[in-house]
Amino acid sequence: MGDFAGIEVGVKNEAFSFDISEKEEPFEVNYYSLFGTLDATLLKLSGGYIFESRERHSEDVTKGLGEGFFLSIQGMYQL
Repeated sequence: MGDFAGIEVGVKNEAFSFDISEKEEPFEVNYYSLFGTLDATLLKLSGGYIFESRERHSEDVTKGLGEGFFLSIQGMYQL
């Protein structure tokens, strides 16, 4: 309570995975990013640059997915 705004800057390593076949072979996407976030209670803006992204099947690296910028905007409204 009492916080009006917050700022975040950092480096993130994130991964998500799921099964895509009946062979129980997981598919995984992993990436690193530099990011910044401005949180002003009712509005949250996040942006950054993704690099070193890769797609994996089992334990074998299959291909790089590229790099690029991202932007996320979230808002809150009371009904």
